[in-house]
Parts: sequence; C-alpha cells; structure tokens
Amino acid sequence: MVKYILIMIICSGIPGNQCKPIPVPISEFKEYHECIIYGYDYSSTMLKSLNPKTINEFDEYHKCIIYGYDHSSMMLKSLDPRTINEFEMFTAFDCKEQTTT
Repeated sequence: MVKYILIMIICSGIPGNQCKPIPVPISEFKEYHECIIYGYDYSSTMLKSLNPKTINEFDEYHKCIIYGYDHSSMMLKSLDPRTINEFEMFTAFDCKEQTTT
C-alpha cells in the first residue's frame, strides 16, 4: 500500500533568507488528495496565525500566498478525489508586485 508523506517548509520572498522545515500535526496520508489538500489548508492556517505586521514587513508575497492556498484548497476539494489521485494534481502560483504606469 502506498502512503503519502507531507513535508513542509516555510520560506521568505526576501533574497538571502533560507527556507526552514516546519512540523505538521499530521504527516502521513493514505491518499494523495488527502495529503495535498491538508498541506494547503495547514499552510493557510499557519500563515494566518502569524502577526500581520510580520507578514507586511516582509512583502506582499505572503498575503498573496495565503489567498492562493485558500483558493487552491477550495478548488481541489471541488474535484473528484479519484481524479486528484490519478493525476497527482496540485496547484502552483506566485505573487509578483504589479507596477502601474
């Protein structure tokens, strides 16, 4: 039987800062879709628990990431778990500063 292991790291959008592993309450899953959705949900919850001033001091990147995790989790939850498992689906996103002219 295949099991899926969730490994999480936290990173900063500031050059020179190193990513660090973070512990997760649940790290082993029977199904891929359970692992990926839990990862998005836990990431969003963990980032929301940080002091907003801390996130704002770093950059807009983290505010976008929280939205991205929430949206990714909702989207994946709307799909058939068999599809997520079969194709090992996940979402990827990045947040860039938009300059206005």
